[in-house]
Amino acid sequence: MSPVRGWQEEAAAVIKIVCRDSVRWLPGCALCFQFEALFSHSTRPNATVAGVLRDDISLQPRLSAVAASELEAVQAVLRSVHLYPRADRRIMPWGPETRFSSRAVYRVLSLHGCTDLTSSEIWASRIPSKIKVFARLLTGGRLSTRVNLHAKSCSPTPSCESCGADETIDYLFITCTRAAEVWGRLSVGSLRCVGEALSSAPPESVSRSCWRDGLFVLLWQVWKARNGVVFNRQQCDASAVLQKASDDLLIWSRRFHDHELHQLMVVRTLLLACA
Repeated sequence: MSPVRGWQEEAAAVIKIVCRDSVRWLPGCALCFQFEALFSHSTRPNATVAGVLRDDISLQPRLSAVAASELEAVQAVLRSVHLYPRADRRIMPWGPETRFSSRAVYRVLSLHGCTDLTSSEIWASRIPSKIKVFARLLTGGRLSTRVNLHAKSCSPTPSCESCGADETIDYLFITCTRAAEVWGRLSVGSLRCVGEALSSAPPESVSRSCWRDGLFVLLWQVWKARNGVVFNRQQCDASAVLQKASDDLLIWSRRFHDHELHQLMVVRTLLLACA
């Protein structure tokens, strides 16, 4: 039995516990979160499940009233658990595969279960891998903006280098002066967030997927312009951002199928006209 975070972790949702002739799931969340008061009195926070069942729960001598009431509930759970001398089995409660693995979970989220359409469209696109990774971090809210870095104690301030406002993803790519000028030149209407930009109507004769690819390349250049200011003190105006994005589309056009190439050039022509 492998170590777990505290003796309560034997109730983790992915562990299948064998009880008599049947199987059942213990409560979905870890007991260290369900019974926080009792866990705060534990003297063996890294005990194994087998150790707890063999030696009982190791607690401080005096319990609070809340912890004492939680102890009774936990003991009732432990009395119903029977362990066998074999390895744990981790299984999937959904999807076609029963064996638990990160690959199986990803397949459920991407194909069979709750499909992440944005993720699927990004990985299926013809843009370079570095843009795909950037796009996935962007749409997932995981990009290293000042606000995200400050929350991780990796930046002394959450403020934008250029404007002084909190550098959130939506502020950096939509509201900040440079980004706002880019969108103003494209005439896509009033935008409040990145999602609205990616959902904007494509030009005539351009598919939504090609339009999104073009927008991801444009957003990539907005990000590079921001990094130029932060790391090299190099200013890059909206015209240069649009010009560089159009150049990227030309360089990467060979990655696209023939029937997509014309649409991509329409997007490139639009960016050049607005530069």
